[in-house]
Amino acid sequence: MESNIKQTSALRYGVLCSGMVFQRWQADALHQLDKHGHLLALLIVDSRKKPESSLIKKLFTKKWGNILFTFLDNRIFKPAAKEPVDLTSRLHGISVIHCRVSRKGYAEYFDDADSEVIREFRLDFILRFGFNIIRGKILTDARFGVWSFHHDDEMIYRGGPPGFWEIFR
Repeated sequence: MESNIKQTSALRYGVLCSGMVFQRWQADALHQLDKHGHLLALLIVDSRKKPESSLIKKLFTKKWGNILFTFLDNRIFKPAAKEPVDLTSRLHGISVIHCRVSRKGYAEYFDDADSEVIREFRLDFILRFGFNIIRGKILTDARFGVWSFHHDDEMIYRGGPPGFWEIFR
């Protein structure tokens, strides 16, 4: 017996982000998902204001072993993958939820009410392009969880510029 139900492999997903400006590699990832028929259903935006800090404060809070690499990476090499891309017009019409998180140690936790709203979107997965280390219910609010990109072996190298310690050592 033939079925009239059309099988689809399209996935519904959300994106944790800081706003409508993404790094080039992130914009390319969203483009590829779109190109393959997957549906961006929700933007989960960090509503916290970024604190302004002086150059002197930044110098004292950075790990000294990373300063040269970070300077070269951000000022000299300027990798194309990190160029800012404004996706405001492309993302027009996508549902947006602005979330605040509470911090416990290094981890950030989403408010239960925000988590419930996210769950209502019945997402297959969430891409983490914003926020810091997240814990709590948000990790199970999508069917396949939250996908986070690490450009190092995070079990060995905790923090620092991507790829730095692998090259340094």
